[in-house]
Amino acid sequence: MEITYSLFWFVTGAALARALSFYMMQRQQRDAIVNIMSQFLAISVDLGEQLKAALDMKKNFLRESGANSEDIEQVCKTEEELIDKWSVICTSIVLKGAPQSYMRYFQNTNFKDFKN
Repeated sequence: MEITYSLFWFVTGAALARALSFYMMQRQQRDAIVNIMSQFLAISVDLGEQLKAALDMKKNFLRESGANSEDIEQVCKTEEELIDKWSVICTSIVLKGAPQSYMRYFQNTNFKDFKN
């Protein structure tokens, strides 16, 4: 009888340890993925600012070279459109790279994990 109780408590403890381990690994995996994605989005914001600064420098160099404003706007039009859509492009890349099991999390979250 005592061996039955010992076996019962051993199996119960093993099952509980397995369940807790699974839960903690899922949470750790989620935290790692969210951290990676939030860092990527922070880097993409900084890169977007650098792209804007580079475009401003390009416009200044074109003005200094004697180009008129219409030519400058025509040359820089596609680059301005790309920079305007930069955040949408980066967010799309991040969401496409996320595991499918996390799509529900991103649809239902208020993105508190992405705040610095």
